[in-house]
Amino acid sequence: MENAKTNHAVYYKKNPLNQYRTDHELYSVVRSQFYTYLAREGTTVKDYWTGEEYQCFFRRNKDTNQTNDNISIYYEVGNGLHPGAIITHYDKRYLILNEESVENRIYHRSDGINSDIMLTTYDKETMQEISIPVFAYDATGVIPDKSDIMSVIAGNVELMTGDNEISRRLKVNQEFYEMGNWYTIVSVNFKTGICRIEASVIQGPSKPMEYTLKISSEPTYIFGDETRMTAAATLDGSPIVNPTLLWSSSDPTVISITEDGVAICTGTGTCAIMCYWKEHDITDTVQVEVLAAPEPVYTCEISGAGTIYLGRTNTYTAKFYQTDGVTEDTTIAPVWSLDLPSELKGKVTITKQSGNTISVQVPSSSSLLGLTFKLNLTDSSGNYQTAKTVKVVSFL
Repeated sequence: MENAKTNHAVYYKKNPLNQYRTDHELYSVVRSQFYTYLAREGTTVKDYWTGEEYQCFFRRNKDTNQTNDNISIYYEVGNGLHPGAIITHYDKRYLILNEESVENRIYHRSDGINSDIMLTTYDKETMQEISIPVFAYDATGVIPDKSDIMSVIAGNVELMTGDNEISRRLKVNQEFYEMGNWYTIVSVNFKTGICRIEASVIQGPSKPMEYTLKISSEPTYIFGDETRMTAAATLDGSPIVNPTLLWSSSDPTVISITEDGVAICTGTGTCAIMCYWKEHDITDTVQVEVLAAPEPVYTCEISGAGTIYLGRTNTYTAKFYQTDGVTEDTTIAPVWSLDLPSELKGKVTITKQSGNTISVQVPSSSSLLGLTFKLNLTDSSGNYQTAKTVKVVSFL
């Protein structure tokens, strides 16, 4: 690290002896030693909740004759770590207990303890499931005075985790299963970034606990459809609004689906859609069929009289519908034509067109009486087709 900056805007420079000095030419051996250790032994840990990364180096505490896994870490001042943070390193989780400074503004030292228990319970008010890593005190590591003996006999356990948005949802009388027993929370306290939970062993849950997962899906879809799949996760019939659900498809050539449930019908056929509830290892499966897209139906109509008087003019109006056959489509321009017998050719004419309406005129010649002709309607693409038969009549 060629240059480092403290919170007091003092810059340090590295000299050939691997020491750091300020702009005032004052050496900082402590800073030099810290960054030397960090460069040589440093590693990256992640925040359990956010995934944010921190640089630090470890010093493992002596764990002889203990089941606890304790660590000490050293890290730069201001890097974001704090008491109550939960960090992950490889496959382990550690709760940061404190933040000690060894009389300098360069680095902090913190102790951490392995939070290998996952406390999972249900908040009825928010309908959310709470899952949070905790450390459980080991009874064999406690000095057995009278109160401790009574505590063990009574089946009490004390847990620790970070003070955060999740732990603030923990409440007295919430129940959970861990370490081979059912427990009910007796008290929850917060101090200096740490949440302390006391729980008592109970014979079983106050009422049977049944987790269920049910996919909500249509039995059939159409090729090209895109939809977001949903599933209901419940505990004893009460909804859980924050389950971790992972989706998959047995045949992506029929339906491809993302892990968060966005499905696209990519082909035709039958396949299975699976939803996996991560917290409780529950899977629900449905069979769905994807059908070929139906041929579109193009509908249009001509409004106007089916008879026309000699020497008169009739008006006719075109109306087009979208492929659902119900919704009018006003964007289509009509294309009109006349299908005339030889006797009417050159005599029956379209005299005017305005928008979707035309005028058709018949001369006043008695020789045309009783003859019929067709008025044809289409569009520029030729998808729409219809015709209307019109008969020439007289007033008499």
